[in-house]
Amino acid sequence: EDRDRGRQARPHQLARTKASTLSREQTQVCRLLLAKDNKLIVPIKPRVRCKYLYNTINTMAAVASSGAAQEAFTQLQGNLNKYTRANDRRMVLRSLKDVKYLMDIPLDAIELRDENEIPDMEQEVSKESVTLNGVNFGPMSNAEQLKGQKVGEMLLTLKELCKKLCQMEDVTIDAFALYDSLVQRMSPTNSSADSYFKLNSLLGSPDLLVMPVTAKTPTPIRVNLYVSRGTVHATISTHCTYGIFRKADVKPADMHKGSTKGRAWIDVHAIVDERVNFTNGASVRALRVKLPDSYY
Repeated sequence: EDRDRGRQARPHQLARTKASTLSREQTQVCRLLLAKDNKLIVPIKPRVRCKYLYNTINTMAAVASSGAAQEAFTQLQGNLNKYTRANDRRMVLRSLKDVKYLMDIPLDAIELRDENEIPDMEQEVSKESVTLNGVNFGPMSNAEQLKGQKVGEMLLTLKELCKKLCQMEDVTIDAFALYDSLVQRMSPTNSSADSYFKLNSLLGSPDLLVMPVTAKTPTPIRVNLYVSRGTVHATISTHCTYGIFRKADVKPADMHKGSTKGRAWIDVHAIVDERVNFTNGASVRALRVKLPDSYY
């Protein structure tokens, strides 16, 4: 039975062969799983792929933390100061693009919070579009809210998927702990806070400021959850949209509250990628920065 932590639990009964009576939520769960021999089986990815993901991102993080990276960012700060004062947006953008380390900036591991904070994060995640194991879910609808649901269909589906994963052979982790950890890692507040402070420390200057802006077309949170040889893994990608502003263009009141409706001098898209092994607790996180294609 589900735990009662102020969140709504939904009874479930996944069909084995015929899905004529499945609810929409349960149908989504079935789409995430493979039906074989009258059993619902979670796809298992090869172990070599898991090793590749961790080794690759660890290598990139090590390179981004190297002395060469520190030297590149120091030089970048000088160029940003020089070209901003000259009001040369083209050269500011070129200086940013010349720093390849902006594609893989290491981030600290996320600090998991108390379970009492999970309901607030659930509400936050329910407002986002999410792609879970290739299945697209929209934000929680008004109809769901009117029915009294506390979380959206995606989180209900995620909870079911966590249960199925943790019932597999050789999997030893708790389904509720897995679900809670995923919700926290998907929380836009966690990803935006880390990316915001990291970008300001690297790109901010006496003349420049990084501030969040509203994305014209929000990008879904992408989650891939799977089991490999009894070990539960996930890859999670969240997107944040920022703008690089000249401080001279930002009103003091907007600067104080940390946001503005003004047009950014340079648009910046930040992607936080995380690879996590829930069985042994290992995880790596990195920040990728995408800049405008055009210099004008």
